[in-house]
Amino acid sequence: MWLSVIPALLGVIVSINMIEPKVHKKGVTNIYSHVKEALSLFQKNYQLRTLSILNIINFARGEAGHQFTAAFYNTLWPVWAIGIAKMLSNIGAVIGFHFSGRIIKKYKPLPVLIIGKIYSLVSIIMATAYLTAFSPILMSSNSVFFGTGSVAMGSLLQKEYSNEQRSTMRSLNSLIGSIAFAVVSFGLGLFADKMGPAKALLWLQVLSGVSLYLLWRLFPKKSGS
Repeated sequence: MWLSVIPALLGVIVSINMIEPKVHKKGVTNIYSHVKEALSLFQKNYQLRTLSILNIINFARGEAGHQFTAAFYNTLWPVWAIGIAKMLSNIGAVIGFHFSGRIIKKYKPLPVLIIGKIYSLVSIIMATAYLTAFSPILMSSNSVFFGTGSVAMGSLLQKEYSNEQRSTMRSLNSLIGSIAFAVVSFGLGLFADKMGPAKALLWLQVLSGVSLYLLWRLFPKKSGS
């Protein structure tokens, strides 16, 4: 726990030395009008609405599952080895982020999202349905697609956001995503108490199935646009 204080202190030092950018133009804004206009754009734009729902589901499921994996790993590995699985997961995410630009440029954002979602769904189902000492490694491997998927989703959303409401739309997605994460985390804990960590994570993949269905519905529209 005390070791975690070191990067926190480094973050404080960096933030103190950051320079506030100059404001080139000041405008009169109203938070309520911004939110109203943003919600209206969500309602009118099918692709933006679907992508936002996807983003919210992915964040809630992914973050809740990621934070809960330690409880699952502990049923298969000793406590000292849990950090190894977490380390492998983070290394995979770094690799995914590093190569995301080249991969997305070659295969386009939406196919990258679909492939990543399919691999994540299959790997987690296999890891939790057939429990072995290899399960934590298999589950950690899908983090490679986390980096590419995050960049691909961000790219698709930014194309749909309006220039005037870009910040407000992103904030609304973040707010709703955080609320959904809280609800899913609570439900995941209840399921784990009743059925165990493995079955709780397995049932969590229902949300992955919903995400994959929405992506598949969005794919023809994006391909034809």
